[in-house]
Amino acid sequence: MVVPKNIKLTYFAGKGRAEPTRLAFHIGGVAFQDERVKGEEFAKIKPTLPLGQLPIITIDGTVIAQSLGILRYAGTLTGLYPNNDPLKALLVDQIVFSLGDVTDMLVPTFGIQDLDQRIKARKEIVENRWPALFKGIEEALKKHGGKYCVGDNLTVADLSLYTLVEGLKSGILDGVPKNVVEPYPLMTKFSNQVANHPKVVEWEKAHQ
Repeated sequence: MVVPKNIKLTYFAGKGRAEPTRLAFHIGGVAFQDERVKGEEFAKIKPTLPLGQLPIITIDGTVIAQSLGILRYAGTLTGLYPNNDPLKALLVDQIVFSLGDVTDMLVPTFGIQDLDQRIKARKEIVENRWPALFKGIEEALKKHGGKYCVGDNLTVADLSLYTLVEGLKSGILDGVPKNVVEPYPLMTKFSNQVANHPKVVEWEKAHQ
């Protein structure tokens, strides 16, 4: 597969929706420009962005939005997305999209300015909405996991899981307990495997 000469991934400084793609490129040895913008910079460029949002990827001058599509593209370039196996690709998507649902439930709470109300809203999500979703993810990992989330090869599903779990464990989210994922041993296990991957260790050390 021919890798484009110029790839630029644009997102905020945090990990969020772009980190799995960053990791995929790094693990796969695909050179890319990791552009990180600040809030005031985003406000200026927002009117020019496809769909008015980040992340975006610029491939030899072509600008494209949507984080999950970008991740799948990165996985295809790096061999971390099983394009040649439609069923396995679907199983990878199942994990990635489910993890996206976890994040999407949380997104509206970032607009709540009052701390008490924000914590209350997140408490409802943590206690009443996430458990069923986490249970479903755990069951999928039990049925289809091997050494990694789907079978015995590292995929973008593992990178997405790692990014989410590490974010939840970080304690930076008001109202979200750092141990929220502990009741789900396979989510924890597969996330820890990614954390110990030499390329991920290398990436994290360079971006502390």
